[in-house]
Amino acid sequence: MTFLDDFIPQLLATLIGGVIGVFGVWWAFRLQRRAAARDDVDRAVENLLIRISDHVEAVEAYNSEFNMMRWDGTDKLGRTFPHAAPVSIAVELLRIRTSDEDREIADLLGATWSHVAHSTRVNRASAAGHMATAITRWRLGEPRDAVADSLETARQLSLPDDEVEVTSDED
Repeated sequence: MTFLDDFIPQLLATLIGGVIGVFGVWWAFRLQRRAAARDDVDRAVENLLIRISDHVEAVEAYNSEFNMMRWDGTDKLGRTFPHAAPVSIAVELLRIRTSDEDREIADLLGATWSHVAHSTRVNRASAAGHMATAITRWRLGEPRDAVADSLETARQLSLPDDEVEVTSDED
C-alpha cells in the first residue's frame, strides 16, 4: 500500500506539471508570434514611409524642373515624372503583413494611395504628406477617426479641383 500512496501523488504532480509546462510553452509561443507579427508590420510601415518620402522628393524635384525657366530654349525636361509603383508595392506589402483591425486601416491606406497615385503633379506631394501623417497616427495608436480624417484629407487633395467634395461641418 505504501507504493500506491507514494506513486499516485507523484504521478499526479508529474502530469499536472507537464500540462502546465505544455500550456506555458504554447502561451509563450503565441506571445512570440504576436510580437513577430507586430515587428513585420512595423518594418512594412517603415518601408512604406521611406517609399513615400522618396516619391515626394522625386515629385518635388520634377516640379522644380518643370516650373523652372529654361533659357536654352528647349522644351524637353531632363527627368521623367516619378512612377508611383514603389509606393504601391510598399502599400501592398503592408496589406499582406497586417491582419484583423490593422488590415482595415491598411486597406484604407491602399484605397487612399490609389487616389494619390493618380493625382496631379502639383497636389501629389501634399496628399502623400497627409497620407504619411495618417500612417504615423495609426502606429502611435491614435483613434481610428483621426487616421481616417488624415486619409480623407489626402484623398480630397488628390482630386482634381473640379471634383473636390465640399461637406458641411454641421453634420
